[in-house]
Amino acid sequence: MYEPNASEVHARSVALMRFLSAVARHAHVAEHVYVVGGAVRNYVLGEPIKDIDVVVDSIAARHDSEWFARRIATEIPTSTNLTTNQYGVAILTIKGDWSLDGHPMQGEVMEIANARAESYGAGGQGYKPTDVRPATIEEDVYRREFTFNTLLWRLSDLADGPDDAPVIDITGRGLADLEAHVIRTPSPADQTFSDDPTRMLRAVKFALRYGFEIPSEIVESIRRNAGTLRDVPWEPVTALLVNNVLRMENALDGLPMLAQLGLLDVLVDITRKGPARAYLSRQMKEERRPELLVLMLDAGFDLDIPIAKFSREQRERLLVATGDMSDAEAGDFLTDVERPPVDNNQIIATLGLAPRDRGLIAPLARDVLLGRPSLAGDPVELTRRVIGAWPTLQQNAKKVVYAAVFIDESSREELLAWWSEHVGHVLLPKLYAHHMTIAFKPSPEVLGLLPIGEPATVHVVGWGDDGQAQAVVVRADIPSANPVPHVTVATAEGVSPAHSNALLSEPPSWVVVYDGPVLHGTVGTFP
Repeated sequence: MYEPNASEVHARSVALMRFLSAVARHAHVAEHVYVVGGAVRNYVLGEPIKDIDVVVDSIAARHDSEWFARRIATEIPTSTNLTTNQYGVAILTIKGDWSLDGHPMQGEVMEIANARAESYGAGGQGYKPTDVRPATIEEDVYRREFTFNTLLWRLSDLADGPDDAPVIDITGRGLADLEAHVIRTPSPADQTFSDDPTRMLRAVKFALRYGFEIPSEIVESIRRNAGTLRDVPWEPVTALLVNNVLRMENALDGLPMLAQLGLLDVLVDITRKGPARAYLSRQMKEERRPELLVLMLDAGFDLDIPIAKFSREQRERLLVATGDMSDAEAGDFLTDVERPPVDNNQIIATLGLAPRDRGLIAPLARDVLLGRPSLAGDPVELTRRVIGAWPTLQQNAKKVVYAAVFIDESSREELLAWWSEHVGHVLLPKLYAHHMTIAFKPSPEVLGLLPIGEPATVHVVGWGDDGQAQAVVVRADIPSANPVPHVTVATAEGVSPAHSNALLSEPPSWVVVYDGPVLHGTVGTFP
């Protein structure tokens, strides 16, 4: 199907405004029917007009949106379909073939709303109004989200199109804010954002799309109201995040902006589980900009995408490898790194790999490819180098004594302080508070599946002390080789930290806690 370009869409929109002006003038309501919002905003900015939003001041016109939509339908010489939603918005769709000033109009959808006042549930309990009533056009503009979207044209002034039509600025601030490229609200900002929390994401959209500034008072209001996004259904929140931030050409600027506004952590929380996580993961599987995906993962988004399984070192090497590439080249290279183009059958046959070891082919090929990106275009040479690197992989794996979550120094100090303050037992002389074991003498297959170099957290949920060893029981996302996952805190002289397994072998031997610290660390190996 042919898709018109922006210039053609603009010309068609202008033709439609002239047509609507004629219909309104014939119906004697043109003084009270308006084009509002995006069309006026874009025209003032010198941008193409795309959508036309029509508003009827039903109090002044003595006719409502549905009445005007029916008048429009009678002037269209082809079939149409009209529906009216619960907010009084009449939706008129042109079903048949019709040409308006040379522009094909079949499929065009017009939305005609009544000027209205709205009430919302208290405390940000959604983003749709709970009560709608007819209002004057003056009342209507103050319910809108930003001053530059309150600008109007009267249909009576659009007989010849918008070039000579005066812009009506009821708030007295819309034009000035638009010309200054500043985002402000026509009503108090806290009210605007608590009424409909998705407006905070729309502020980010306009800041990214047009380079508009978000002034300090709006920033502070968004920070105060950021948490109300959690009260909105996940569908509109994630759709706005994807379409108005992550799909933008300058999306790399969007994530820091979300963080500055206090929205990023809320969005990470909203998309952490369930259908919201599944939806965002599906959308991001289509994203081919490595830098954006790495930035999202570093920000805390829990995405089910291939790159999420890369180690931190691999992600950093990916960014270095793609730093000078175009977006298209970087996307192609990312695909190759996710699914390295090697001959698996040749590698298996040459090395005589057992089934348990075959899962290591892709991680090893990925490492080779990240070290020499030019091999992406030479699968034969990449395969040869993977075969050559295999003995080194096997040799390195044999040297590993254990894999573990190694506790950061700051978390180690926090754990020792917590033990002294909350447990109250004097620490035994040999201090550890070092790691939670994941696997002892792991095989190459197990090593290949671990997120080596990735950050990890463990949550203290209990403690034990038998005078020979002191340990804390932990809960972690990464499974532990020990029956009771734990971190040995300290032992008596001459006592192995392995004694903690005996100490914690039975639940009565350790004390449950509910407010233990969360310890941060990194997945790694020893030695």
